[in-house]
Amino acid sequence: MDAADVDAYRLAECQLALITSVQAKELGMTPKQIKGRLAAGLFVRVHRGVYRVAAAPASHQQELLAACLAAGARAVASHRSAAALSGLRGVEWPTPEVTVTGNSKPVLRGVAVHRSVLGSADVGRRGPIPVTRPARTLLDLAGVEPALAEGALDDALVRGLTTLGSIERMLDRAGSHGRAGTALLRRLVAERSDGQSPTESFLEDRLVGLLRRHGLPEPIRQHPVALPDGHVVRIDLAYPEVRLGIETDGRVWHSGRADFSRDRQRANRLAGLGWTLLRYGWADLDGGPAVARQVATVLRRRAG
Repeated sequence: MDAADVDAYRLAECQLALITSVQAKELGMTPKQIKGRLAAGLFVRVHRGVYRVAAAPASHQQELLAACLAAGARAVASHRSAAALSGLRGVEWPTPEVTVTGNSKPVLRGVAVHRSVLGSADVGRRGPIPVTRPARTLLDLAGVEPALAEGALDDALVRGLTTLGSIERMLDRAGSHGRAGTALLRRLVAERSDGQSPTESFLEDRLVGLLRRHGLPEPIRQHPVALPDGHVVRIDLAYPEVRLGIETDGRVWHSGRADFSRDRQRANRLAGLGWTLLRYGWADLDGGPAVARQVATVLRRRAG
């Protein structure tokens, strides 16, 4: 192994085991040497001019960085890929998606390439991967996956990845009339600016969507209830005018008797204040219409 190989492997270690032909040449490798390493199985071609060190395992992140490297110097991970990279709620790892600026739009096998205008405020890095910042990611996601936009927004706000102010400033820069996702994201931001609390789990997202689809009133999220001893408890979803609360339980099992006891005491204290508390988990939402009918029935009875 000569000095160029040593330098190439050191660089690849910083790039999720990837190196480009341009980088290899800058380190002193000739085109013939690069071909030799490909033939010997030391390098594996991922895209034209982008190689993976053969001994390194593949990963979603590596596949995404390879797409960015192949798409050009100013290409960044975006849309669903950027959302998955940030772990936004409900977004699974997709086919790699990148955004390029300028007039060219490269065609890459197995990669979705978008072209748009990105300012410096819209782009950051997650490790070695250039990626749109969370505010811009939410706009792009709203354009391609509108059903996931609300949950992803709430997740980003709860985790402190972005703020309503940052999103509003981004929309002023990038969100023009006719851009996919702009109207939806503006509406969601406006609702939260008016005091609507974000949901805190994908299960809550599913339950809110279920209630909407069946024409039920929009519940208040994370509704605070003051107890006589001065403590405040929050109910996931609530109709405070009739004192009906809905709790979501994403746990398959309670983690212990203490958790069960706390849940029961909490429910009993709310019942002492006149609240009816319904609780649903993942299995319950698989029978969505039955859950909606139950909520509707209790709403009518409480109102009556």
